[in-house]
Amino acid sequence: MSLPADPPSTASWPRSFLALAPDAATRAQLGAIPALPGAKPTHVDDLHLTLAFIGAITDAQRHSLAEALPGLAAQLGPLPPLAPLGIDTWPSPARPRVRVALYALPDPLRRLVAEVQTTLLAAELPIDTRPFRPHVTLARFTRGAEPISGADAPLPHAARFASLGLYCRSDAAGGARYACLASVALREAPPSRPLR
Repeated sequence: MSLPADPPSTASWPRSFLALAPDAATRAQLGAIPALPGAKPTHVDDLHLTLAFIGAITDAQRHSLAEALPGLAAQLGPLPPLAPLGIDTWPSPARPRVRVALYALPDPLRRLVAEVQTTLLAAELPIDTRPFRPHVTLARFTRGAEPISGADAPLPHAARFASLGLYCRSDAAGGARYACLASVALREAPPSRPLR
């Protein structure tokens, strides 16, 4: 597990979340998807699949969540590639806010989300009660963006994920980015065998 050097004990980490980070090949595939007019693409290094949005956390909570990551990763075991479902615009093409790559929800990922929620409740942190929909945000539309037309786009590649991490918003030159506060590598799933 990697954890940055300790900041002052009074630090607060804004807009924190737990997420899976794609492997290099998946990042490259997602980063190559063209952005639509009026949308700002997510920086390729910031692409992630959010498991739970938390909000602001204290430094003590940061350490507590960081210490929980290896156990969560061990319970997950090898995560199979996530089957692609397509590219969608939320909340709707008529009122575009974000463009997302959607994925199927296999049982190992479903169990991980449940374990993450249990971990957050134990730490007295909020959980999102809405149904979990695995997705990676590809781009955010500027305020007042024009409605988009056309059907949902296909998403040709399955997604593989290399690590589980705790992240927070980081104001950087050129706009907001995300900083990794702690991460742990995931075990690789064995390669799939061709059907005979």
